[in-house]
Amino acid sequence: MSTLFFDPSRPIDIDESAVRRFLAAFDEMRLLMRRLSRAAARPPVDPTDEGFATFAREPRVRAEIQAVLEKHGFNTVETWERTVQAVMSATAFADPDSGLSDMANTVANLRAEIDADRNLSAEDRQRMHAELEDEMRQLERMRPPGGNVEAVRPFMARLKAIAGAD
Repeated sequence: MSTLFFDPSRPIDIDESAVRRFLAAFDEMRLLMRRLSRAAARPPVDPTDEGFATFAREPRVRAEIQAVLEKHGFNTVETWERTVQAVMSATAFADPDSGLSDMANTVANLRAEIDADRNLSAEDRQRMHAELEDEMRQLERMRPPGGNVEAVRPFMARLKAIAGAD
């Protein structure tokens, strides 16, 4: 999955149109980033990576990046970043392989594994249950709006391929 920093305090709502624009821009942005990275003699910057924003604001590359983003309806680098965050977060929560799409079942299975491990002391089990609960609360705070999850579902194969490329 993308290493773009997830900021739950800045969620945006997306629809299928926004996902389509993201996908249309992604391939073009990836090619541009490879070319610009080579020209700058640096490792390739992924357009879904947290390093993208810094690179995109460098004066010598800003205009080219902005031209591609605007072509696909993203007025600013920040708009692109927030859309990337929304799309990739929704993808993670929509993906049945991630364990996030059915967290109740995932948590129940993890609890059962902890309880079944006879090598753990009662104190260790209790501590592990508490840690699991804390992790689940953190994940719940990151859960995207339901509409975002539904917006990415028709594009899951492509989005999972993008997420897996990071």
